[in-house]
Amino acid sequence: MAVYTDTLAARRAAPLVQGLTRLALASSVLLVLFAVLSVVMAAASEAEPRAESLGRLRSLGLRDGQLWGLLAGELLLPVLTALLAGLVLGLSAASAMFGQLSLERITGQVGPPDISVSPWTLLSAAVLVATVLVLTHLEWSRLRRVPLGELLRGGPPR
Repeated sequence: MAVYTDTLAARRAAPLVQGLTRLALASSVLLVLFAVLSVVMAAASEAEPRAESLGRLRSLGLRDGQLWGLLAGELLLPVLTALLAGLVLGLSAASAMFGQLSLERITGQVGPPDISVSPWTLLSAAVLVATVLVLTHLEWSRLRRVPLGELLRGGPPR
């Protein structure tokens, strides 16, 4: 008599399944790396105009905590928007396709399987938010080192 857990363990130990699992993991890590690099490049491409405007605000009396919050808001808003849009689009696409795929025939369930969000998705989002917070701190510390006298004279905050 075949037990469900034994059959499941045998199928998961198959070479093709293990290879596809490793390939999916490697591609996921690569995609997260590309996302982190795109966040870093976007922040770097806008660094000079942002530094100039924040330098002017600092010369008008913006405090360090307010500067950090403003930087975090500027850098975090596009990332959070993209994360939420991707999650909504992914869930809506999955819910639209689940009925058409007839997965209940493959899984042996009565109805289509439930849609679930993988923990890897949440981990990827956390990595991107952490990247933004690290970039915020680095840029904040760089902007704080510019003397206010130089800002008042109109010098570039580089």
